[in-house]
Amino acid sequence: MADYSNMTHNPDVKGYMWEVYGKFSKLSPPEDWDVDDFNVLFKCVIAFSDRESPLIKEARDIDARWKMIFHDFQVEGAGKVVNEIRDYGTIYRGLTYSYFMLLHDLDFETWFSLKMHFHQMNALLQSDIMQADNIERAISVRSKVAETLPQIKEDIKQIEAVLFRDEYLQKLIADQALQDKIGGWAERFAKTPEWAA
Repeated sequence: MADYSNMTHNPDVKGYMWEVYGKFSKLSPPEDWDVDDFNVLFKCVIAFSDRESPLIKEARDIDARWKMIFHDFQVEGAGKVVNEIRDYGTIYRGLTYSYFMLLHDLDFETWFSLKMHFHQMNALLQSDIMQADNIERAISVRSKVAETLPQIKEDIKQIEAVLFRDEYLQKLIADQALQDKIGGWAERFAKTPEWAA
């Protein structure tokens, strides 16, 4: 078993993670989940994704890391927890997303805001310019937006390099953030917004 004792949020502690660590008190199990299964899932998420986890350095390979975690927390091969993780389930993604949001406060919020801004600006660039009341102004706004996107993209990459130590985790968090918060932006900008017209 890996030694998790040096972690700020040690997943190997006794008790429910949301009770042991007050910071996570709002991350209690959904009604359709057994509390013990959810607690094991929570422990697995922490062991896998926390930058203080000894497994981040021990097992760079994603499959190897999960095998070690399943062994450490005595998770059965075809049980609910394993299936939730392997199926990239809603509860797993939501818990990982919430954990990162609580754990990385300012960095996470900055990353999320930049991602949202980046997607909004891309949606603006893709909107129908012919629907604008003032085509010249719309072209000017789009040009300014297009000039700023590369820098926003670089800023996002720099923050992601700090927040997410591997591509799998980065994709998981980004996908959940987009699904939860950014979804629908393209539809909102299908018509040119008034401020860009």
